[in-house]
Amino acid sequence: MIYSGAMRYQVFLTGIFLLLVSFISCQNGANDSVNEDGQRRESLFKYARTLRDTPRPASSISYLDSVYAANKNASVLDLWYKYDFKRDYYAETDVKSNLPSVYVDSMLRIMQGRENLYKLEYARSLFHKGGVLLTQKKYSEAFQYFYSGRRFAQKNLDSCSYAQMTEKIGLVMYNQGNYVKAIPYFRTAFQENRQCIANADFQNRFILPQSLLNTIGLCYERMNKADSAILYYRKALSFISVQEKKNLNESKFISAARGVIYGNLGGVYAVKLDYDSAEKYLQQSIDINEQPGFYNEDARTAKNKLASLYIQFSQYKKADVLLGELQGSIDADDAKHIDDYYFKMKLSKLRWDYYDRTKDYLSAYKYSQDYYKLHDSLIKANAFLTNDYLNESYENSERQHSLELSKKDNKLKTVYLLATSGVSFLGIVILIVVYLSMKRYRGISKIGAEQNLRLQETLAALEQSQQENTSLMRIVAHDLRNPIGGITMMAEMILKEPNLPGEVRTMAELIKTSGDNSMALVTDLLNSNVSFKELKKEVVEVHKMLAYCADILTFKAAEKGQKLIVKSSNAQLAVNTEKIWRVISNLLANAIKFSPNGSRILVNSTDLGDKVLIWIQDFGIGIPVELQDQLFDMYADTKRSGTAGEQPFGMGLAICKQIVQAHNGRIWCVSEKGNGTTFYVELPKYARFAD
Repeated sequence: MIYSGAMRYQVFLTGIFLLLVSFISCQNGANDSVNEDGQRRESLFKYARTLRDTPRPASSISYLDSVYAANKNASVLDLWYKYDFKRDYYAETDVKSNLPSVYVDSMLRIMQGRENLYKLEYARSLFHKGGVLLTQKKYSEAFQYFYSGRRFAQKNLDSCSYAQMTEKIGLVMYNQGNYVKAIPYFRTAFQENRQCIANADFQNRFILPQSLLNTIGLCYERMNKADSAILYYRKALSFISVQEKKNLNESKFISAARGVIYGNLGGVYAVKLDYDSAEKYLQQSIDINEQPGFYNEDARTAKNKLASLYIQFSQYKKADVLLGELQGSIDADDAKHIDDYYFKMKLSKLRWDYYDRTKDYLSAYKYSQDYYKLHDSLIKANAFLTNDYLNESYENSERQHSLELSKKDNKLKTVYLLATSGVSFLGIVILIVVYLSMKRYRGISKIGAEQNLRLQETLAALEQSQQENTSLMRIVAHDLRNPIGGITMMAEMILKEPNLPGEVRTMAELIKTSGDNSMALVTDLLNSNVSFKELKKEVVEVHKMLAYCADILTFKAAEKGQKLIVKSSNAQLAVNTEKIWRVISNLLANAIKFSPNGSRILVNSTDLGDKVLIWIQDFGIGIPVELQDQLFDMYADTKRSGTAGEQPFGMGLAICKQIVQAHNGRIWCVSEKGNGTTFYVELPKYARFAD
């Protein structure tokens, strides 16, 4: 509904009166339970946002000041939301003002000492501070606030909250032009967002996930990977189509979002010289977002792309019409924001191309000069943005965090590394023996099927072979028990020392536990027919178990300059510790094997109520689509060498699946060739073992 000036003023006064009555009625005996009434506060700021969208946006500030002046007992949250509204208002309306910095400092000041009481507001204050510093080109300081905000959110908030903060770090990388490093952040943010979908608001249910898919597409587009960009733009459109039916009250915003993606999709088709598809999607984008109240800035961008398409394909009359419309929109704009200067630069380039194609060289020269003048100014203004300060800041922060687990005695490191390598080698020998035995068994079975006349002889040979294999496995197991037992015994002797330093004791306990688990693995191989119902289970802390597995493989990762980063919930599970330890260790070893030197490997867990979800994410070579369905098949040929030439054996994931299913759990993976892999393990809490 559109109001006249007098009616709008009357509505404005009425709103103030009603809200003043509400505030004044609470002044006597006001307390936090009254002042922090979220429903009242939301009503207040909803009206303020309505005023901000009128031709007189400053009236929203006057409105808030008058309401707060009437309420002398405003709570901490009331003040925080007022400062946040003003910070956002001045950041949008006056890019040169220092007021956003003043208000965000006020937000942080009133949160001091209240971080654990107002966790969400404190995390957002840190991120807004980073945003202000970013506009001031204080990039290193800004990134520290972003990093601190995300770290705090991961420890104290649900994934809905820190997914937005993960996206913010990705956007910093994106604005730097570092699209390769930005994409993993956007993907991580999307996965974090999907974990909170059950109780998400519209921001987390729709706005953030579709924006993330769209931005990943933009990254690929900037990297000149048109097919990958189209894939993600279409994923975003599919997501919008599904969500549209569930959010009928937000149809206007959803339509505008679809128009944005149409424009991006049309731009990629233009690069691929697909004229018909490009024109179709760009025109659809313009038709949607050129409507009053929609995203008019994006419609202008789509017109820019369409004009470029027309010039490229010599459709000069159509191009001239669009250029005139674009010129008219910028003549009416005072270019208050840096985006407006970018648009002027692009329009000058389009005019230059148009007149050059139509052989009006005098006009072409004029617009070429305008283009270079704007181009040089913007390059100079943003020169500092292309440095590596943000990357270094992030790596330093991660390095400081991981140092807590990596400061060990050098001599003990060497002993532990040798012991771990020995146990790993022995385990590999066992797997080779098992694999060769199974391969030999299958070969004999095929011969028996093909030579029916000699079936009895073949079966006899098979039985003899099985006996030989069993005997061989017992011999190998017997030989393995001695060195493993020796390693365990040495660790036990070290642990008996009364004045053992804390770090030495920790390493000795790791060696002993690893030896015990390896001994149990040998026993399992010799007793393959033992039912899972006979296994003992115990309550374990998920975070401690994941941290232990990461510690065990830290040195293996260090050989390739990799970092294992554990971020876990405090959930508990009733499981067979040795079996689940084997699953996590195997998945971590695979992540190390198939990740490049210097990369990160993330180990995470989330408490889902009656279940716990554990996932291990790498940024390595990924898994081809044709192999993903066969990963957990004991007999499928899915073996591949690691990034450093590590040799494959092919049965680890099959064994992992058997163990997880025995716990009534699930294991699966999500991967894209060349863009990393994430393995998920979902286990029920306190579950009985499967029959």
